[in-house]
Amino acid sequence: DTAPYKDTCASLLRGIDDVQAFLDDHIVKTQGIRSSPFCKPFEEEVHKWEATLLYIQDFVDQTLLVQRTWQQLEPIFVSDDIKRQLPTESAAFADVDGMFRKRMKEVSADTKCLSIAKIPMIVEDMTQANDSLEKVQKGLKDYLETKRLYFPRFFFLNDADLLSILAETKDPTLVQPHMGKAFEGIQSVKFDDAAKAASAKKKKQKRLPCVAHPASRNNDLPQGLEGRRDGQRPLDFTETSTTLTLSQGLEGRRDE
Repeated sequence: DTAPYKDTCASLLRGIDDVQAFLDDHIVKTQGIRSSPFCKPFEEEVHKWEATLLYIQDFVDQTLLVQRTWQQLEPIFVSDDIKRQLPTESAAFADVDGMFRKRMKEVSADTKCLSIAKIPMIVEDMTQANDSLEKVQKGLKDYLETKRLYFPRFFFLNDADLLSILAETKDPTLVQPHMGKAFEGIQSVKFDDAAKAASAKKKKQKRLPCVAHPASRNNDLPQGLEGRRDGQRPLDFTETSTTLTLSQGLEGRRDE
């Protein structure tokens, strides 16, 4: 059986456990019949039936793998910002997405196993889709690794949190829920009208004003951060401002 998945207008396989158990049982029985010496009169028919069952089994295995990966990647590549940052992977996922939706629409039209077995090249398409999705996942992983090496505080975030940050280019303040993970001891950050860190609230303590980087007073990014448009920008400002704030505070204590 199939069912719509959220508001994606795509259908996914569901309740497949009984089908898999039924398939396994019939495949074992068919192979037992094929090995019998009394199978000779209808050997061709048995071989054809076995091939059909194996084809259906391959369809189920490949489709479950595709839809599992598709469910993970679809919310990521629906973002225009991620599409801009990962054009090659986005194009590959778009091809798989179009094929997957088309094929699942055909499956939903008639969910009988024997009807699915008659859909030409469906197993081949699903197998190819899995190969493509594997490459997309590798490209995505390499992209996240690059971001973590550039900004080491990202190592404190899991892939889902990091992707949500990198996707927020239009409203950088949406990175707020992740501040506590990226900056130990900071519960939240208050942004000014320019979406720059104006003050930081320490966990269980008062809010401290952040010292702005000299370049940011002219609405520019510090050296090396020019041109940043993704959700990493407020984190860059927060790290720089936190460093300057702590430095100023220590200098003040030393003067005392």
